[in-house]
Amino acid sequence: MTCPADAAFEAWQITGPGGWRFVSLPGGDLGVWSGSAANENSQGRSAEH
Repeated sequence: MTCPADAAFEAWQITGPGGWRFVSLPGGDLGVWSGSAANENSQGRSAEH
């Protein structure tokens, strides 16, 4: 499958096991989030106590 990057929008995203997420960011960069990062607040601390 081929999906070119877009200058203004996220062209695609995929979510994998354990909460991993990969996103084609505007302009062609790649964003990657791990499952553990999804449970952190803005101070980098776990949201679960």
